[in-house]
Amino acid sequence: MHDLEVEREGITSLAAWHALDPDKESLIYRKFGYLATRRSLHLQNKLIELEDKLDKVDTQIREGDAEAKKSLRKHEVFEDRATDKSTIDGQRMTLLDEIDVVLTKYCTLDTTDPRLQLNS
Repeated sequence: MHDLEVEREGITSLAAWHALDPDKESLIYRKFGYLATRRSLHLQNKLIELEDKLDKVDTQIREGDAEAKKSLRKHEVFEDRATDKSTIDGQRMTLLDEIDVVLTKYCTLDTTDPRLQLNS
């Protein structure tokens, strides 16, 4: 337990004071709205780029041979063909993995701010 008498300077005093406030009405935190918005826009732009790349890869596969086209219709075929990262399906798998990482970050944004509500 931190005592206000002991914690007299700067941030330690402020932290002790906040900890002793039973109603927690004194809590004041900076929202970093500008940085949060920049991060949101960055992730959004990255997802748009990845979506465009995925569309191009899908088009290449559609225009490819019959076996390649099967990978767009059957996930098992895609999984088998994607084990070789040098193939178009391997590239598509790598791209989907990258999309998963970025989309997960994007979906964890603070959606309590109405300006950041995720719409389809």
